[in-house]
Amino acid sequence: MPEHSTIEAAAEPEGLSGQSDLDASIAPRDAKPPEEPVAPPLEVVMKIPPPTINAAKANSRVRPDELERSEGAGGERQFQQGAGKRRPNGKKKRRPDGRAIRETKTYMVAELADAARKSPQTVYDWIDQGLRTIDDLSPAMVYGYVARAWLDENWGRRRHKLAIGVFYCCSCQEPRGATLNSIHCDKRPDGAVVCRGNCLVCDAAMYRTVKANEVAFFLEAAADLPTDVKRFNDSYITSASPESDAGSHTPPESISMVVEKRRHRAALLPRNPGNERLKHAFFEERHNVDGRSLLSIRVDETALLRFESYFKFRDFSKLSKDEAIAFKNDLRASGLTLPVVVATLAAISVFLEWLSERDGYKRRISLKNVKYLQVTRKERRSVRPSEKIKRYPTPEQADLAIMTMPTTSPTQIRNRTIICVLGVTAMRVGAIIALRIKDVDLDEGIIHQRVNTKFGKPIDSVMIPIRAHWIEFIKDYINLLYSLGYSEEDFLFPRVEVKSGPGAEFGEKTLSKHPMSDAQMIGRMVQEAFAAVGLRFGPHSFRNMQWRIAEDAPPRVAHAFSLNLGHGSSKVSFDHYGRKSLEERRNLIHDHFAKADDQRNKIIDDTIEALTKLKGGG
Repeated sequence: MPEHSTIEAAAEPEGLSGQSDLDASIAPRDAKPPEEPVAPPLEVVMKIPPPTINAAKANSRVRPDELERSEGAGGERQFQQGAGKRRPNGKKKRRPDGRAIRETKTYMVAELADAARKSPQTVYDWIDQGLRTIDDLSPAMVYGYVARAWLDENWGRRRHKLAIGVFYCCSCQEPRGATLNSIHCDKRPDGAVVCRGNCLVCDAAMYRTVKANEVAFFLEAAADLPTDVKRFNDSYITSASPESDAGSHTPPESISMVVEKRRHRAALLPRNPGNERLKHAFFEERHNVDGRSLLSIRVDETALLRFESYFKFRDFSKLSKDEAIAFKNDLRASGLTLPVVVATLAAISVFLEWLSERDGYKRRISLKNVKYLQVTRKERRSVRPSEKIKRYPTPEQADLAIMTMPTTSPTQIRNRTIICVLGVTAMRVGAIIALRIKDVDLDEGIIHQRVNTKFGKPIDSVMIPIRAHWIEFIKDYINLLYSLGYSEEDFLFPRVEVKSGPGAEFGEKTLSKHPMSDAQMIGRMVQEAFAAVGLRFGPHSFRNMQWRIAEDAPPRVAHAFSLNLGHGSSKVSFDHYGRKSLEERRNLIHDHFAKADDQRNKIIDDTIEALTKLKGGG
């Protein structure tokens, strides 16, 4: 091309402003591009046709790799609704999320597969591809920080930040520009636009998703790319975007460098393969035999890591009396709070007692030396929780918060119903997010709790009519779910997602079919509802509210309330939610002085009255 040649780009098409304009700009995909006009010898003029956004296919979604396969008769490609980015087996191809892998944990293959949401065979494939195990023994185990570093390095190669107007060619494995007149765009139901073009180098089909309001800029930048292949490969980024390095790809650091950085950032990282296998056996027994939850086992994991770190990750072979005392004093001087120190030493003592019963360690570990890890009686007494006066809303305050909540959208109605369920059942938030519509028996007025209950026991909660309209709000909400297409198997309180599809406004939210991911959402919801009326209460305060109503009732009624809370007896409810001794002491003292003040005032009044009579009589 001559040095003084010019490239003209078509002006921004008006077809991007609305759906009706999109219909006017439709052009057949298989239509041949118009012949370029003959330009003067010293000036080559190339024009890019306006984007051909196929509005007839605007309500369909197609996999980019299925475009060529779904070509129908007459060369017209057929789109299949809801195809999505799925593999032939119907499962969505999911990039492993390394954030779910804990750096301080050592994983078996099945555990790592569960954390990464992959199959165990995939993890074995990772090991064959270079994922390092802790040793050569079987079953294979992998350090969490090594797995995260390997996934970051392995998947980091597949990420490319592209400049505007640039595609990524899967055939060339490089960012490429598209040939002239080959770019076509199709609108998806979620509002995004899929642009297709042919690679400048290998002429393979390339795809890129672009926001609807950025299509014009994307096409303009694609038109400004040089058509000469060599010049494109050398400097296509500088002509496409002000960000000259936007399309460059910096090779990731080696896994060893990443691992060393992670070790420097977090000193408590496992490093002894033999210890890790022993700890894994201990944690497995604690979970499956002792019934400890996974969250409780995390406390044991952290405690043992502190123990290993102090002894430079040596084997669990021996522990002398002086070493036990030195480690205990080091924990006290490390800045940890006293409850954490006590819990750490208790977890280590339990582990060493368990280890002393295993073959090969019975003579190495002395239980007499393990006893030196105990704290003093004064320290044990000081970590006991102090008595506090629990605050809870009255039924009138709870009703005020409920009636003040907005109910203009299904999401707001859901939020109000959650607080109504708390008011009539006082169930825990973990059980609320797991409720399904079928668990609510409106005819009998009972809610069946089967998932995420405390200790996993089933609880059947009667909806207590503290306020009759709270139960009516629950019924209205369930009828609303049925009108929106929900079934009995769906979750009662689904999470919110951004609405997509034709007619959806930007940022509009709606209810999905998936459960809430975190019970803390309910806590924030309750706090915001009470804050709107100038109060400050959490979801657990409803349990105190209900027991305050029940404790002054006859014993049989109090027992019924206790069963409704999920307790086995009224004594458990009274110990947890009854009036504590601190509150009773405060009330008795205040009442005593109030009565004393009244009596003193009465004596003063009687004296004044007597003196007045004597003076009047004199």
